[in-house]
Amino acid sequence: YDCIFFPGDGQTAGQKMLTVEMSDGTVLTYSSSSDLTFESGKSYTMKMYLGRLAIELKEVTLDPWTDSGTEIDGGTGSDSSDLPVWDGSSSDFSFLTNGNGLLSDPYIITTGEQLHGIFERGDWNRQYFKLGNSIDLGGHEWTPIGNSTTPFKGHFDGNGYTIYGLLIQNDVNGYAGLFGKVEGSKISGLSVKNADIRNQSGNTGIICGELAGGGVISNCSVLGGSVSTSTSPSSSAGGICGSNSSSTIKYCNVRGITIKGAYAGGICGQGSGTLESCTVYDTQLTASSHGGGIVSKITGDSEIMDCRIYESDLYCTLESMHAYAGGLIGLENTKQLTVSDCTASIDIRLAKSKGRNIYAGGIAGYVNQNLDASNSNSNTYSNFTNCHFNGKFINDEDEIIDFNEGSYININGEVDEPTILIGAAFGFISSNNALYTLKSCGYNADKSGGLPVACDVTIDSGITAEHLGN
Repeated sequence: YDCIFFPGDGQTAGQKMLTVEMSDGTVLTYSSSSDLTFESGKSYTMKMYLGRLAIELKEVTLDPWTDSGTEIDGGTGSDSSDLPVWDGSSSDFSFLTNGNGLLSDPYIITTGEQLHGIFERGDWNRQYFKLGNSIDLGGHEWTPIGNSTTPFKGHFDGNGYTIYGLLIQNDVNGYAGLFGKVEGSKISGLSVKNADIRNQSGNTGIICGELAGGGVISNCSVLGGSVSTSTSPSSSAGGICGSNSSSTIKYCNVRGITIKGAYAGGICGQGSGTLESCTVYDTQLTASSHGGGIVSKITGDSEIMDCRIYESDLYCTLESMHAYAGGLIGLENTKQLTVSDCTASIDIRLAKSKGRNIYAGGIAGYVNQNLDASNSNSNTYSNFTNCHFNGKFINDEDEIIDFNEGSYININGEVDEPTILIGAAFGFISSNNALYTLKSCGYNADKSGGLPVACDVTIDSGITAEHLGN
């Protein structure tokens, strides 16, 4: 790749110089480790190696500046300013005459009024919808499409377009997002930019509050904005959806947002199902109880593969008696779990315990296999393969959490003897069951080397202390 830089007179240490988004949604960045000062009138050529997980600077040469005479069109970008804006109340059902609602002839949606018409009618079953252009909802209060009594059962193709101005500030009966509850449906090719969603309680996400019944969300992006719900135990927030119930989220990206809730996850707040090839980047998560870079709590048999979180932060405030925090997963409490080819480049911040129990790990905070009544182990397992953590643990006073001579440093609060298990890779793996596999996993020992690798379990192999720098 040839890249052209116009850097001015220099770059400060730590400032991003190059950002590359890979075809799978992975975002890599390069920052100089020291200040760089550029000489006026000179041309700098920086040769970089672009790998799957990192960008490395190999060579810098200095040459006289020459003008090639070539002009490059920077393009016009994307802006919602020229879109018609929804007035906040009107519905338009004219789309019913523009298509038959079939896969081969979907209803075409081109305005906020028509999008609101989907909500207004409500009872959809296997009809197909497709955006004809981007839509600006104007920052008016939005009522999600689909709820607990009448979930959305149609199929929605965003067609590569963007929804702007999505605003939800009121209690919406448990499910908040552009869509509320989605059941057995497919939502694809949709971007939502700078949404602002605050739900009083329940499952909350920017694409949907809950995905259920074997539904699929694919190739969707969330860019900027915020999503939050209460700190009550039943409330979860995620960048894509609040809760996933035996459904699939794949090829989705979350970038530059804030997520807050009792359960907070970069892609999904909590639930079960399949998460595949999803990326979270530059995102701030705050959880009062459970927090995970990809998903905060897994409640049923699940598979997570090829998912990544980069340059993000997770903060567990410890407002409940137990806190579970993980770079990928906060808490797993199921019978069957497979996690493969996942990376967590995320810093995990934990409030000083003050008597609260803490389970935290760079890959997963707490891994617990949920045995059936017969205590049969034949179909019960947790497998982690090629999973990596590149981050550090800090407290809410910006002190590094460490471990020395049998005690944790900078995490014990005002009350003595809480249960605190913080591991560089895993906080806790249930010791009453040996059916787990850890293979080719690793953590950055330069950032979390003082912590146990995995608490209360003996690891002979499968987790490597990697030296990736601070």
